[in-house]
Amino acid sequence: MKTLVVLGIVLVAGPVRADERPYQDLISDWVAKNDQLHVTLHAVENKQRAEANRADIKRLAEGRVKILEDLASPSRPDAERAAAAEFLAKKAGPINAAIEKEIVRVSLIPDALGPLEDLDLFKTAGDRLEDLARLKVRTVDRALKTFMIKNDGQAPMALSEIARYLTDPKAGLTDPWGRALLYDPAGKQHGGKEPDIWVESPFGGGKKPIGNWDQKR
Repeated sequence: MKTLVVLGIVLVAGPVRADERPYQDLISDWVAKNDQLHVTLHAVENKQRAEANRADIKRLAEGRVKILEDLASPSRPDAERAAAAEFLAKKAGPINAAIEKEIVRVSLIPDALGPLEDLDLFKTAGDRLEDLARLKVRTVDRALKTFMIKNDGQAPMALSEIARYLTDPKAGLTDPWGRALLYDPAGKQHGGKEPDIWVESPFGGGKKPIGNWDQKR
């Protein structure tokens, strides 16, 4: 009977919350973890520092994901979830952009990326950056074809010649890592039929081409 009474109290009280802390505390913790993660990533300058900071990067990245899950939990009051969503809609974008900027920087340090590449934080960022690279290659390839149509099928000797056909001529010829797109007017990958445009992702050992000859993942 006592067990039934206890169970009855639990049922009346409602489901157990994912995290009993007030949502304001969770948000403060989320911001703090992002700040710490940014600082920890910024300190990575070589393989030795990457290895030394790996555990903290993993802990902080996983911690911020867990907080977001707790904030979105159905067991949390609707008003709290709405308030948290409103805050994140304003702040998450700039914060995530700052974190990704550091990941981009670290990914361009070959020996530093290796110890961190398998972390979910880097996998997610790597996938996003490579998707952006694919989009960039497709966009520039369309501009290339426009140039060739207007020039009797003649390919430009340099990609800069097609800049005027891009919405953003300056940024349009750089990859998501800020490097110039790679270009071969001889088109070896196309059997000489059209030029090659590609990006070499730093992920996967730095030898992963993302080119206009193969847009399959």
